Parts: sequence; structure tokens; C-alpha cells
Amino acid sequence: MKKKFLYLITISILFSSCSTVANLKTDDNPNKYPASSAAKIDVYSLDAPDRKYEVLGKVIASADAGTKSKIAVDMMKSQAAILGADAVIHMKLAIEYGYWATGITASGTAIKYIKN
Repeated sequence: MKKKFLYLITISILFSSCSTVANLKTDDNPNKYPASSAAKIDVYSLDAPDRKYEVLGKVIASADAGTKSKIAVDMMKSQAAILGADAVIHMKLAIEYGYWATGITASGTAIKYIKN
């Protein structure tokens, strides 16, 4: 019985992945917005959109390096959606090396488009 339990724990640890997500609403924007749809959030890595916008805060997500970077980006978009963002600008991808594992981190700035 102990061997089965240890075997199950070992298999669970090997096949489980670690992920981390966070968002930080900045104090320079007092507006609060309802959550948006993560699927509709635009992501810009180099150029900012041609539309006027306001900054909502920073978003970051980290996933196992054994997964695709799209997973980290999708997790980052879900954090931006919590802030009510329409897009994420200045998105960066980084590979993080740790003692036990390697991860892919996606980070950026969540923004809300200003309607004219």
C-alpha cells in the first residue's frame, strides 16, 4: 500500500506543472473597469496601437518551459482581462532558469482604449 501511494505521489509530481500569474493595478489610474474577455485582448510586443489608451497596470504569467509560450501569453491575457483591459503592450517573453525547473514568463502593460 505504501509503495502504491509513493508511486502515485511520484507520478503526480513528475506530470504536474507549475504556473504563476499576477496583476498589479497602478495607482496613477483611479478608474476601475469591469472584467473583459481574455480572448478579445490584443497583444503588442514592439509597437503600441495607433489608438489613444490609458495604462491600467502590469501583468505577468509564468508557465513550465515544457509547454508552449502561448500558454504563458494566454495566462497573461487572463490577468489583463481581470483589470478590464482591451490590450497588452510591451509584451516580453523570457525563459527563466531555476534550480528545479525552467519556465517561460510573459509580461506586459495592460491598457484600456479611450473611446472618443
